Amino acid sequence: MAGRSLQKERTAEIMRRGGPDFLLEWILSAKSLRSLAKDLDMSEGALRVLIMKNSELTAAVNEARREAADAYFDKSFELIENMSERRQREVFEALSGDGTRDASEANVSQIDLGIMKQEIGQNNLAASSWNQQRYGNKGNQQININIGDFHLDALRKTKVIDHE
Repeated sequence: MAGRSLQKERTAEIMRRGGPDFLLEWILSAKSLRSLAKDLDMSEGALRVLIMKNSELTAAVNEARREAADAYFDKSFELIENMSERRQREVFEALSGDGTRDASEANVSQIDLGIMKQEIGQNNLAASSWNQQRYGNKGNQQININIGDFHLDALRKTKVIDHE
């Protein structure tokens, strides 16, 4: 029974902070439910159960994720743009002639590219999961056609006419 009173306290704390609007703002600020659970001094699982049991909080989280999908999608473009700008800036500094930088320093490393690729992949995964209508991969269905099966079906359906 102690768990229920603690759950009520945590729900009251979320409602005191603004309830659904607070959760909406929390998630749109690119903060995770894990960080909210830590802030509320509870486990992430307990927080998720608490949210699922309250329809207003569930609706707020779902709405926030749909809206946050746009932010994650845009963030991928920003990562690419920032990497490109950084490279151009470093090349310009190397070519400026003051001798403080070497042109080879402007090369983007494979490690940087790998990290950026992972971040972009995660952002795109979040966007496609949280707003499937806009970012989902509905058009990527694979269709396999076996011509041999069509040929065998056609042979089975043919009529044999005997001529005497």
